[in-house]
Amino acid sequence: MYVNQSSVHHPDLSNAHHGLHEGETTRTFRLATFIISIPLCLLAILIDLLLIFVILKYKAFKSRGNYYILHFAICNVVFLAAEHVLHLSMDLFFGGSIEVQYYCTFIQMENYFLDMCVIFLAGYALDEYIVMISSDYFLYMYKNGFRYVLGAVYPVHFILSFIVTSVCFSNIYDIRFHVSFIFVTVVYVVCMAVLIKIRYDCRKSFFNKNQNLVQSLHVTLFAMLFLLPVIFYYNVLNLAEKIVVADSDMEVLRVIAVVPEYLAYATSMALIYKLYKHKKFYKLAVCKVFCKAKSNELDFTRLDVLPPTDIENK
Repeated sequence: MYVNQSSVHHPDLSNAHHGLHEGETTRTFRLATFIISIPLCLLAILIDLLLIFVILKYKAFKSRGNYYILHFAICNVVFLAAEHVLHLSMDLFFGGSIEVQYYCTFIQMENYFLDMCVIFLAGYALDEYIVMISSDYFLYMYKNGFRYVLGAVYPVHFILSFIVTSVCFSNIYDIRFHVSFIFVTVVYVVCMAVLIKIRYDCRKSFFNKNQNLVQSLHVTLFAMLFLLPVIFYYNVLNLAEKIVVADSDMEVLRVIAVVPEYLAYATSMALIYKLYKHKKFYKLAVCKVFCKAKSNELDFTRLDVLPPTDIENK
């Protein structure tokens, strides 16, 4: 997620794990980090795979909002796996460092997957808001075209990553590491501002009567809060580098960075917790997968019924 500056002794190389210099303390820190982060990421990936499985398998999840969750889960799996594959590969096969241009390129792509996670997560709640404020004609157009909206997110980020890749191979060292994270920050702030504004409006208008909208906002905002520390902290870290903080102080800041990273890894856990709590079909699907003992007490046939159309719900 975060790309640190190159080693002082090797300006053309980028060190794994936030550029901490080699030594016994660094190796111990890396080991401790992997012992915690790998199980945490594996759990998050398993939760994402569970979301993908239930959304694709059961008809009750064939709605636009759930497709936003589906794409979030897919992007989050790629984001979590890519980060650890990169750092493990650097340690195992490249002696802990690779050429800074390639490291920069990989991290920019990784950051764009994080950005797509933010967009799809926000889209889950925004979809319900669009349903509430749209006319029947616009809703009909949106219903038939939302797949193009989802699909457009990927090529747009591919084009952006292609542009940023050229920056990684340029001599503009001051910006090439941070450009994609600046973009992620802007997208996150805009999405949070819009969601908070909608939530505020719900308290003062008839929107509050729409339980689907209110519940979707609760789910989305709760999950988005787990990304806030990492967005905030890495911008602070980038700013600290700009004002030339001492190397010893920067190393401490980089070590502390694992805490907001772990919270970001837990986004999927927060998401499925809220979905399980507020959305009956997610609770039913999770029970069908894990609660075999209660199979006679629950009506799982509802999972095979398509949801009603949005116009009928208005």
